[in-house]
Amino acid sequence: MIRKLFCVAVLSMQAACASTGLHAPGAASSSDAALTSSSEGGADMGMGGSGIAGMGSQAGVCNDDAVQSLVGSKFSQSLAEQAQKRSGSSALQVVKPGQVMTMGYNPGRLDIIIDEHGTLSSIHCG
Repeated sequence: MIRKLFCVAVLSMQAACASTGLHAPGAASSSDAALTSSSEGGADMGMGGSGIAGMGSQAGVCNDDAVQSLVGSKFSQSLAEQAQKRSGSSALQVVKPGQVMTMGYNPGRLDIIIDEHGTLSSIHCG
């Protein structure tokens, strides 16, 4: 009995750690492609980024002050790439309603939070 419970606990921990919701810049998963093709109202809900260091103070270090003007805009893949470039971030995380957001701090990551209407509700580094 204890062996079975141990196996279930190990599998649960592996499943919890399997997907963080983060993608390397420029990488796209099959779920991103599905979200892009099935999004409603023309709002593109995929993730990704150009990976180009932009106007940040150091290459790869995020500067969210440079992109705060985008809050309230309708989300699209091109807007996410533009925000990543302008912020100088080396990684991008897009969080949609109901998704879990990683709380590990990464000074080079730009986090874009989207509301249920596909609008950027928050943009911050970390």
